[in-house]
Amino acid sequence: MVAIMAAVFLGDQLYSGGVIGAVIIVIGLYCVLWAKSVEKKDVCNLETEARLTTHLLDEEGTSENP
Repeated sequence: MVAIMAAVFLGDQLYSGGVIGAVIIVIGLYCVLWAKSVEKKDVCNLETEARLTTHLLDEEGTSENP
């Protein structure tokens, strides 16, 4: 990004290594954000599933009996 802006505004030469590096960084950031969103969805699904499988009457009955 900086290399492209420098080439446009300052007239610097644009090297392929800078462009390839920038593309790799952007792809890496996208992959991290995508994986984080998938992980968050999985955690929410597991919590929901755990809540649905607990027996509410059993939990209330055990708290009343000493």
